[in-house]
Amino acid sequence: MPVAKPFTLRRNRNAHGFTLIELIVTIAIAGILLAIGIPSMRELIIETRLSGNVNQFIAAATFARSEAIKRGRPVTICRSVKAESGTNTCVTTASGECLSSDWCSGWIVIVPGENLILLRQGALPDKVYVAAKPTTLRSITYNSFGGPVGSLTGARLIFSYDGNFDRTVCINRAGRIRVITESVTCPT
Repeated sequence: MPVAKPFTLRRNRNAHGFTLIELIVTIAIAGILLAIGIPSMRELIIETRLSGNVNQFIAAATFARSEAIKRGRPVTICRSVKAESGTNTCVTTASGECLSSDWCSGWIVIVPGENLILLRQGALPDKVYVAAKPTTLRSITYNSFGGPVGSLTGARLIFSYDGNFDRTVCINRAGRIRVITESVTCPT
């Protein structure tokens, strides 16, 4: 009579896959990398968006300056509330979450006297603030030579995201615009 062999599990050497230990180690390493990388990624996204907002303002101011030269008459960039919905006036008072010196409500490029809107920028995203220094800076008018009208000595706009990641836009007497990171004063 034949003798029965004891039941054993034979491991197939050609089997593919992960063992439980390999899977746990992989998940642990992925978790550590995510814990390190996510905060840095969030900061990168915020800084990139804030830089985009700064670039929108610089483009609008540069456009106003070039239009003043092209048209041979003054052109103004100023704060505007609900610029995207057709408000064609510059605003000098507080509006919503924005203070009277804050440009976060948006801006327009306008030809004074004609009430001709050349460019509109709607409100900036939540938590993005644009503080004007001095606080009386609510508009910048360029003359037909491309220079700013009036004194802009020390004029600057400070873009920030919830009080962090500052970008300072400096405007000098000649109308030249510069961006300085993490600074609240403009060089003379």
